[in-house]
Amino acid sequence: MDMADCLGEATRDLCGLYPEPPNPVEMYARFLGWVRHLAINRFRNAERFRSRPDASAEEQ
Repeated sequence: MDMADCLGEATRDLCGLYPEPPNPVEMYARFLGWVRHLAINRFRNAERFRSRPDASAEEQ
């Protein structure tokens, strides 16, 4: 949520500084694009953790 607020603030600031508005795709990628990658990596790591054999099963 904080980064989304920063995205809006940065967009407003850039619109005031330059005659052309910033590219919305580039702005999204810069402020929020990493969130999807983070979620995917967490999901993959969780799947790897679940697929590992249980340590207590190896001891038996």
